[in-house]
Amino acid sequence: MMIRNARGRRYGSLLTLVTGFTAVAAALPASSEVWSFVGSRYQAMGGAGVAVVDDSLAQYWNPGALGFMRGWDAQLPVGGSYSIENRALESLSNLFQAADDAQAAVDAIPGGDLSGENLSLVLGLVDEFTQIGLDGQSLQGNLDIGLLGHVNRIGFGALSLTSVNIRPLFDTSGGLAIGTSAVDAVGMACMPECDSPTNTDLSLQIAMDNPDWDDGPPGGGPTYADQLVASAEMGGVDTTDPANAALLQQIAADTANGSTTLDANDAIGADIQGLSTQEIGISYGHPIPMPFFEPLDGKIAIGGVLKYMLGISYSKFTAYDGSEDIGDLIANAVSFDNVKTSHNVGLDLGMLAQPCDWLRVGLVARNVNSPSFDRNVDVLGQQGDFVLEPQVRMGVAVMPFENWIVASDLDLTENSTLEVPSFDSRLFSVGTEYTLPVSWATLAFRLGGFLNVANLQNNDYALTAGLGMRFGNFLLEFGAGTSFKTEQFVTSSKETSTLPTRLNAGINLRWESRPEGTRRYTGHF
Repeated sequence: MMIRNARGRRYGSLLTLVTGFTAVAAALPASSEVWSFVGSRYQAMGGAGVAVVDDSLAQYWNPGALGFMRGWDAQLPVGGSYSIENRALESLSNLFQAADDAQAAVDAIPGGDLSGENLSLVLGLVDEFTQIGLDGQSLQGNLDIGLLGHVNRIGFGALSLTSVNIRPLFDTSGGLAIGTSAVDAVGMACMPECDSPTNTDLSLQIAMDNPDWDDGPPGGGPTYADQLVASAEMGGVDTTDPANAALLQQIAADTANGSTTLDANDAIGADIQGLSTQEIGISYGHPIPMPFFEPLDGKIAIGGVLKYMLGISYSKFTAYDGSEDIGDLIANAVSFDNVKTSHNVGLDLGMLAQPCDWLRVGLVARNVNSPSFDRNVDVLGQQGDFVLEPQVRMGVAVMPFENWIVASDLDLTENSTLEVPSFDSRLFSVGTEYTLPVSWATLAFRLGGFLNVANLQNNDYALTAGLGMRFGNFLLEFGAGTSFKTEQFVTSSKETSTLPTRLNAGINLRWESRPEGTRRYTGHF
């Protein structure tokens, strides 16, 4: 009975500490960058690393783990990933094709008169254009590379984290005129095929706002406003949709005012935003003495990272001019010719509890001081700095057997990403690792998976795997992952390509030495 009570007090105190840390985390701003899976071991385990980490990557995953570490290591992690959110590549290729069709239709105006067929084509594109860039559509890429080490409880090193986001965009403010006047835009082309529009309220509103559209062809017939709305309905546009109705009103206004035509709109393309932070930090972890409660004495460690951060921001809008394809946009995304650098400092905090040999519970908060970085104002006039709001993540790891780990992580903050509206990320990760000693090495087999639980409707899960090999004090690790869902897109050459919506890969080289009698949490590795 005494043993059972002591165990109850032990886990009760641990639960109180975890609950308190979680409450503090929940009070932090709920908007930050998407969590990156730095290190091939943790990539292979689906991003479950907060409670598992036991090397110098604790500087990223959980500095509290340094409180339990002995010996030293030095390592070079390199990794990258991308994700396609909500059919972003498909929308980009559709946008390019739609822009080509719109340009061809407008170019086909003979002597300023748009044929009824081409008018229906142009207006039929309105419905597709309004869907571009919504619901977090984006192509997101991440690259990380580092040089880190630790000596006992002190960690140090440099880590480069780069994030680039490409978002398809159709900015209607760039101009939607389809002629120089209502007569030129519609003329007699719609007669006699145009009946009265279904949405007469919309045509009346267009006629009231633009007097030229209240006229009709010589000899009578529907007004130019009626013809515009009727042609849109013939093109398959739902004119009762408020967004479509607003665009049709803008088409009439831009045409009446002599604004930029649809084919010359320089705000059809992709918005590209990027931030690369170069973090040089020093970290420390220390177990908490609890002489008043022996079961947890030295079983809970806290740690922190103080880091200098050089931010390199990139902000650019790439307008579609008839020549770009998906490859050109990606090339523009990685061509950092419009950058701005700034400096800041960051602070990370972590906690790791190991109440017994088979259980670990960890919490980490990155960038708790919300460091910000300057950026250039792009052609769309976006203002403001890039701000890295706090990220908070929790992890649990258990060891059912000495050679086997099962772990899980969950973001406690609902994160976002650079300049992608309506995109939220809360990653749930699971992973496992089994170590197998052989005569010539020690092998670690890893499996995992992750899912964005904040966006289940437009998201899908990814599976990960990897291998670690230890030869004496040298370790070589690989990790990769992919989703089984794919996405097709069409390039400017009209060739169809297919990519998985999730892909990540990494490699890690490490040299380490541990005092005799100590072991890693994995038992062997």
